[in-house]
Amino acid sequence: NNVHVTVVNKQRYYKTVIYSHAGNVGYFDYTKMSTACSYRIGQNIARKLKRLGVTCTEVVFRKLMRVDSVLQAFQVHGLRVTRMTHRPLLPKSAPHRPQQKRRV
Repeated sequence: NNVHVTVVNKQRYYKTVIYSHAGNVGYFDYTKMSTACSYRIGQNIARKLKRLGVTCTEVVFRKLMRVDSVLQAFQVHGLRVTRMTHRPLLPKSAPHRPQQKRRV
């Protein structure tokens, strides 16, 4: 339900530059699920990127929820999005064995 945004530097072995989530911008509990919260997180990241001098970004997201409001915040602050990629998390383990029949 929460939106996490991580900015990585591709030239420096994908090290994290900026990280933001709902708690950083002042949203807690049930308000984390709102689109206003995701817009505010995108706004926070966009301001920090502009301060660093970044103009173009590539966006990789894992969930499709509320990506549009983050992208709107980027566009309002003048960041160009050059590529958008959807990379969902895949399960790490093998499927579980089915339960055995109960013997009475």
